[in-house]
Amino acid sequence: GLNMVLSLTFPLITLPYVSRILGVENIGKYNFSNNFVSYFILIAALGVNTYGIRECAKVREDRDKVGDFVSQIFSINMITTFVSYLLLFTVLFGFESFSSYRSCILIFSTTLFFTTIGVEWVYKAYEQFTYITVRNAVFKLIALGLLFIFVRNQDDYLKYAAVTVFATGGSYVLNFLHSRKFCKIGLVRHIDWSAHMRPLIILSASAIAVHIYNSFDTLMLGMMTNDYYVGLYTTSSKIYLMAKSILLALLSVAVPRLSIMVSDKKQFGVLVDKIVDAMNFFALPLVIGIFFISDEIVYILAGQDYLGASLSLKILSVAIICSMYAWISSECVLIPAGKEKESFISTGIAACINIGLNFILIPLWNTNAAAITTVIAEGFVMIFCILKAKGITSVRFLNRETGKVLIGCIGIRVVCTLSKCFISNLFIRIGLSIIGSGLVYVVIEIILKNKMASIMKEKFFGMLRRG
Repeated sequence: GLNMVLSLTFPLITLPYVSRILGVENIGKYNFSNNFVSYFILIAALGVNTYGIRECAKVREDRDKVGDFVSQIFSINMITTFVSYLLLFTVLFGFESFSSYRSCILIFSTTLFFTTIGVEWVYKAYEQFTYITVRNAVFKLIALGLLFIFVRNQDDYLKYAAVTVFATGGSYVLNFLHSRKFCKIGLVRHIDWSAHMRPLIILSASAIAVHIYNSFDTLMLGMMTNDYYVGLYTTSSKIYLMAKSILLALLSVAVPRLSIMVSDKKQFGVLVDKIVDAMNFFALPLVIGIFFISDEIVYILAGQDYLGASLSLKILSVAIICSMYAWISSECVLIPAGKEKESFISTGIAACINIGLNFILIPLWNTNAAAITTVIAEGFVMIFCILKAKGITSVRFLNRETGKVLIGCIGIRVVCTLSKCFISNLFIRIGLSIIGSGLVYVVIEIILKNKMASIMKEKFFGMLRRG
């Protein structure tokens, strides 16, 4: 819960500040550079995160087996990191079009090494979510202080990049030092390549494909338009990704447990159904809220200059639902069941669709085109993965609980509309829209006896009684 709060509050504090200080074009340069490096991070990662969580969770009670497995995967990861650095420097210094971004890209490139030594997947396999939360809180607070100290004018986007790297890099260094609690990690010569490489390559290709249809549009906007449109789109995209990350933080804690329970089909299905109900309860009202107050969200988080990002944010809000259903079908069903090939096929096709449509639509509609292609790609992955997941367990996204949630969402729509009609002050309007619609939604769900609302009600009154 605290980690989810941190995931929400940190961007809410930093985004309004840096958007106004750096301006649209420098925000565009920062995000283009960050996005560029992210592809090489994925190449270095080689699907280790998903594969590592799944396989490590299975043997985590045997320290020797864990140590051997983790060291083998870590050694593979170090090799792929070296290869990724070679590719990055070749592209960066081989093409003159990247010259204006080189300094920022070089700063972000250090993240490749830090991510590899961070072995975050080990902590997730052991379900060490309290440690992850505390560590994130500490480094986010330090980074926040550094941000306000060093990022003071429009030309400080390189300092902002350095602060961003520190926030993640510091966490990963601490991870590596603390990992001895679970096992010894080191470079080894003996690696069972035949056992590891096939799933790693498939998962890596799938992760790259997902990243392509989620963020390749940013690179294409940078190459086909200019930094101004990149700045607008990355602002709406950042809000969209912020919402997704909150939902994923809420749901991803169940993935290691699913990997252990996959052989028990009945219990596996029960847990997946609970994840679906939780996702619907939180995701659907979030999407409705973002859609109807997108203008106000963009204005408060980024400022007047970024209002052109409002329509693309409305479009991207639709992609949240597609993405969440796709994530549950893929990460919660197909991957734990060892069906990473199906996940890769869906994301690979979606990436091709995304790139092709971006080439056609970006010259016509700029930022809105990038948002539309993201929705189409996410929608395709959702449909494909839902169909493939049926062979493992029946995932019911539309059920009685979903109907109750949709009725509650009507209440959110009414509150947002009334706020716009009768309240002129922007800050009061958005505050009332968020708080009022949230209260109305929860009350409606309690009246309708939604399972998630009932659980939350019992926990709330239980805390009051203990207090």
